[in-house]
Amino acid sequence: MSHGAISHRAGRITHGGGLGIDIGVTLEENLHRGTHALGEKILLVLGMALLGCDGATETGTPTPDLPTDTAETDVPWVDTGVFRPDNTGTVALGNDVPANTVILEQSGVWMLSGNPYDALIGSFQARELINGNDPGTGDTAQQLDCNVSYSLQGTPAPPPTGCPSCGHVWDIQFTVDADSITDTSLCNDPDLPQDGDTWRMGYAGAAGTIHFNFYGSGVWVPWWGAAQSGDTVIFEWTRELAIDIPAPEEDQ
Repeated sequence: MSHGAISHRAGRITHGGGLGIDIGVTLEENLHRGTHALGEKILLVLGMALLGCDGATETGTPTPDLPTDTAETDVPWVDTGVFRPDNTGTVALGNDVPANTVILEQSGVWMLSGNPYDALIGSFQARELINGNDPGTGDTAQQLDCNVSYSLQGTPAPPPTGCPSCGHVWDIQFTVDADSITDTSLCNDPDLPQDGDTWRMGYAGAAGTIHFNFYGSGVWVPWWGAAQSGDTVIFEWTRELAIDIPAPEEDQ
């Protein structure tokens, strides 16, 4: 036969192609065995074919990836909505009138001498009225805790660059009078001059103010409203502020 020799080995006829017929069993069993062997060969061939499909060409070069569409969309998404938040909260206004107030009153006078001016003497008074009560009127519900009087003495100072409108400038020493009703420790204003302080101050006639070189900082600030008549400069300042009055301590 052209397909290979036929051998007789242990009662089995084998074809050169690899399929055998066992003469010791029935024809049905031989057909079953032949079909099973053929199926194994078919599975083997399919497996080899699948292993060959690994994304490479016959020459071993990887197949190129599919192109990606990078074109932009014709109409991009745009949020055209308008957000208008509504304030649904309620504001509860409290009592804007403070329970206690203090009125600060400051006034004084400069008396100038010399031509040009080379000397200054004067006086200054600081008073504080709590809740508007003044013992001088007989209303003593709240005592006038602060009532300080000073004597002033000034010497000329050079014209400052920080106050070009100041016509005459002085180094003024504040001395608390011996007969002052109170001293400064009972006053609420933290910017009152203390006994022995020297402040550099200048009078600006056009602005109608006395300026203060704020604690030697070089910053000149309007301090008191003022007006000059002859050789006398009169000044004053008043302000009302809220104040906290501690409750009186109870006797143990």
